[in-house]
Amino acid sequence: MATPTPIVVCGRSEVIGGAVIEGLKPDYEVVHFIISPEAGVEELPQVLQGKLPDSRASSIGSGNLSNRVKAVVFGGAYDDDMISSIREAASKVAKVAWVKQDKTKATPPLGPEYGKAMVSRVRASLEELQASGKLDDSEGGMFWY
Repeated sequence: MATPTPIVVCGRSEVIGGAVIEGLKPDYEVVHFIISPEAGVEELPQVLQGKLPDSRASSIGSGNLSNRVKAVVFGGAYDDDMISSIREAASKVAKVAWVKQDKTKATPPLGPEYGKAMVSRVRASLEELQASGKLDDSEGGMFWY
């Protein structure tokens, strides 16, 4: 079995985040879950350096930082300003693919079906990025799911 691709997920709900983490296995390993923009600014630069933050706002995510994080995926609750502040803090440390929700696409209401739909869309986007080499090229580009 191939080693799962390490990613970080940013979301505002650990319940939905947990479902997303499980849904992305075994191909993707969510090594860290970020629960707020403030936690993202504080924690993500450390995670991208391969260090677990001393204090974590969320306890979900594997914590396995033995391989370089390839992508940071933002849930729909993160707006452009939130994403920009996190990206600005972290881009000084490492370049990763940044993946955010395309809000022009229809989504189910919050709940189990929402989580399933987001897993499907995130997985498709990450697979496309992997196939095109954009998860490995460290360009640091912004992509949509």
